[in-house]
Amino acid sequence: MSLIGDSVADDLRQSEGLPRTVDLASLNAVRRASSRKVFYALTMLVKGAPLSILRSIEDSSGYEARRLLCAKYDANLAGRQHSLLTKILRPAAFPTEAQPWEDAMLTWKREVAKWERLSLETLPESVKITVLLENAPPGVRATLAMAGHTTADAVE
Repeated sequence: MSLIGDSVADDLRQSEGLPRTVDLASLNAVRRASSRKVFYALTMLVKGAPLSILRSIEDSSGYEARRLLCAKYDANLAGRQHSLLTKILRPAAFPTEAQPWEDAMLTWKREVAKWERLSLETLPESVKITVLLENAPPGVRATLAMAGHTTADAVE
């Protein structure tokens, strides 16, 4: 889909969990054209009930088509969000060596970003900092706690 336009992959990910209709009129001309291209690509890829869903969309919005298809066929979105949040709040033990710990932290941050995108909520910075501090190597934990960082990015 990224062959259609640079922002298409991001737009499709964002449309996945939206609770409201994706209105083509609210998009700029480039995104509106990309959305229509996505719609036509989807109509050539699906058949049966999914195609009926696409035919119900009057303005040929590919982003709205994606939203409706995800709502219909990804019924466990709330369960995925809950599972991901649990994994974020209680991650597997981070390694104690510097480089593997940093890798684990970056993986954890990607999971936070995914949860925020799916849930349309923002995990409070205080929660992020607490989880990172709890999983920091023992020698680093005290130094970080005393530094009084106010954002998770600063803890890095």
